[in-house]
Amino acid sequence: MIVSQSCDLTHPMLNVEPQVELLVGRLDSVCADDEPFFLREDCEILVRWIAQRYQRVAFPDAFNAMLAGAEKKRKKLHLSLAPDISGLFVELSPDRDLLCDEQYRVNLLALVPDHRAAALENMQRCVQDLISL
Repeated sequence: MIVSQSCDLTHPMLNVEPQVELLVGRLDSVCADDEPFFLREDCEILVRWIAQRYQRVAFPDAFNAMLAGAEKKRKKLHLSLAPDISGLFVELSPDRDLLCDEQYRVNLLALVPDHRAAALENMQRCVQDLISL
């Protein structure tokens, strides 16, 4: 079963997305008419796994273009946050390209495991730096 996202499969530059991701398995059961089938529970597990593994948010092109100028700084901040947070979530409003005289509003939510609470002050500083990009 192909589990790569369709945008990866149809990307116009092969060197950007050079691989297709596959999920290989076998069917253990067949119906009375000898047709292979997946159990509903198995399908739900597969869907959840794929969603968690491949869930990506597509930001508007204009927002991505704004961030492109700060790519090195953003990557450096992400690397400094990586050991201390278990998740970083972004809410962008509006979630489309801007109209005249509009600005993006960005909310960041960083999840910090209890055992990393001592690094909270440094993480807050990094998140503030991300916001200022």
